[in-house]
Amino acid sequence: MSDERRFPQALATLLILALAGCAGYGSVRPAPSGAGALTIADLVADASSYTIYSAGVGLDNPSGLLFVPNQRAASVTLGPMWRSVEAPGDLQRLLRALDFPAEWPGYAVGLRHVLGPRGEFIAYLYSGWSHLTVKQRDATGVWLSDIPDPPQYLGDDKVWNRE
Repeated sequence: MSDERRFPQALATLLILALAGCAGYGSVRPAPSGAGALTIADLVADASSYTIYSAGVGLDNPSGLLFVPNQRAASVTLGPMWRSVEAPGDLQRLLRALDFPAEWPGYAVGLRHVLGPRGEFIAYLYSGWSHLTVKQRDATGVWLSDIPDPPQYLGDDKVWNRE
């Protein structure tokens, strides 16, 4: 077989293997913005419709918030760093802590959609991080990984005053 025919076959084989390797994984996408789009304030106002989790270093240094619709909560398994947020005061405290100046490149707090392997909606992520692993757990459930610590804990000595 000539080299001219081997290259496309090798490329096609690699593409098939790459796609097969990604099967069973979901994604995180920016939530739509603009007029009429859902906001973090909308989620907080309707907090009773969601099971809410936080990740990070305590109430004053969160990495993000995860809003899982109550009807979906039983099918979602979380990494060990996610903690349940049940007190309304805790949710407000976490939101205030996430509202800090954008001093860290690549860390812009915003609302994101967490999608399952078939593109189905799983949850809302409110964070500056968007690299969350979404993996098919079984026929009906997914597993969501932890997210990194807040940027101020990742080797940067920057500190800000919150009054």
